[in-house]
Amino acid sequence: MHHQTLIKRTGLTLLSVLFAVSSAHAEPAENIKQQLVRTASSGQVLSTKLVANAYRQEPYQDTYTVQVPYQAEETYYESVPYQDQEAYTDYETYYSNDYVCHDYTDYERQCRTVRDCDNVPNVGIQKTANNSDIISRPRDPGGDPGPAPYPGNGGGGGGGPITPTPRPPVCRDRQECYNVPVTRQRCGYESVQHQRAVTKYRTVTRYRQEARTRTVTRYRDEERCCVTRYHDVYDHQWGVNVQVQFPAGTDLNSAEQEKFTVELTGTEAAPDAKLTPVSTIFGYKIAGKQVDKGTVTFLLEQVARYKADDLKEKSLQKFTAVPSPAGLMYKFYDDAILPRVSSRHLIEVQEAITHAVVTTTEARPNAQREVTGDVNVQWDYTKNYEVVLKVHREGSVIENGSVDFEIRQPLQMVLDMSALKNENNITPNLVGTLNNTVIKVKDATIAYPTVSTRYYITLIRKTVLGKNAVIAEKGFSRTSLKAGDDGSFAIKIADMGAKSSDISSYLKSGSKVQIVVQVDRVTSDNQKIQFWKSATVELK
Repeated sequence: MHHQTLIKRTGLTLLSVLFAVSSAHAEPAENIKQQLVRTASSGQVLSTKLVANAYRQEPYQDTYTVQVPYQAEETYYESVPYQDQEAYTDYETYYSNDYVCHDYTDYERQCRTVRDCDNVPNVGIQKTANNSDIISRPRDPGGDPGPAPYPGNGGGGGGGPITPTPRPPVCRDRQECYNVPVTRQRCGYESVQHQRAVTKYRTVTRYRQEARTRTVTRYRDEERCCVTRYHDVYDHQWGVNVQVQFPAGTDLNSAEQEKFTVELTGTEAAPDAKLTPVSTIFGYKIAGKQVDKGTVTFLLEQVARYKADDLKEKSLQKFTAVPSPAGLMYKFYDDAILPRVSSRHLIEVQEAITHAVVTTTEARPNAQREVTGDVNVQWDYTKNYEVVLKVHREGSVIENGSVDFEIRQPLQMVLDMSALKNENNITPNLVGTLNNTVIKVKDATIAYPTVSTRYYITLIRKTVLGKNAVIAEKGFSRTSLKAGDDGSFAIKIADMGAKSSDISSYLKSGSKVQIVVQVDRVTSDNQKIQFWKSATVELK
């Protein structure tokens, strides 16, 4: 019986597989959603057909699975406690009679003999006129003048010189004694405490894993036959033809294309379609949709592709100025450089108060939508300026056909730091001789009012030993100098503080003089620049 059931199940499974394979091969491809691309050659109509497969439900016999219980023995483990002896190390105290020595401090009395000596004052002897001696003693320290001199050796008074006679010192001995500490040892037998390690034992509880068995109920999957199921089987296809009709005046050129997505919707009994623009050159709206005899026609009407507000200030990014050979170059990105949109960008520099136009330039975009324009401004530092960007856009894709707007901002002077640091912008020179010598310094950089510039000028000659010697040196601020017609600052040699002797000796025709210009610049934000430029000039 089991063998027959197995054959039946196998046969049913094989039939189901064969049916599924045959259905997969017989089922045609669907075209439910499609992208339409319009080009210049497409004209005013796009057409396609959308189709979907229809299916029917068919029954088939299939096996099913049931869970069958059964009894089984399983092994598990339990933790069983038991008692065990565990060795451990402990420490005990014991005493032993040991020979021990201890240090202690004792005192000895030590004596010595000390001699103290005192000096005795000398006695003076003075010779008299008859060659007799007069003994003179020192005065008492208390101020008593003592007795008058008296003659010695029986002589009379006189005034001869006093001859000092040395006397030996008076000494006496005395004894000094001290108690001096001495370290000694005292030894003997005494009871001394010690510790030693001993091994002891204690009872501890341990656990071991022991296997146990038990009877449990488990389940296994078994197939049964049979159950009726249903699956989809391809029956036929249905669909609609789709047409998209474009309005007049929306022809594309060879480089343009538009993309739309059409999707089949509805049912076979009431078919329909949906049209979605993906990317377009023109703006469209669906003016009407006709569903007739399996054909869906979309009638499009042209509308503005871009709203005026979308093409104004927010379409411009990063409007900045950078130094350029012409003065300033303004650049920005224009996100509204779009097909069928004609844009013109004018950059005007105006006086801030009168709005009088100083200069106008037209900016040009590149392929990356970056728009640039050079502005050549002749600065009058007593006036304030502002830059005005005027933008005009027009085209059939713009709401109301055109849009105009402008952006105003104060004209900030952008420092050309590379030019301010370039020593080649400084040209030193000497013209004339003797007292008519004139130092000329040309600074080709822009005289920014926010940059303080100072020149420290040094005239140097060579000595007969080939060393440098200074003829004159002095510092000048740029604002204290006035440029001539050639753009150079002229400084007379007299203003340099040169000595008359040096002028007559070293600034005559044919002399060679080195001129060194140290340039120090400081910007308003405290950026500091320093460099030197030198030139050797032969005076003529």
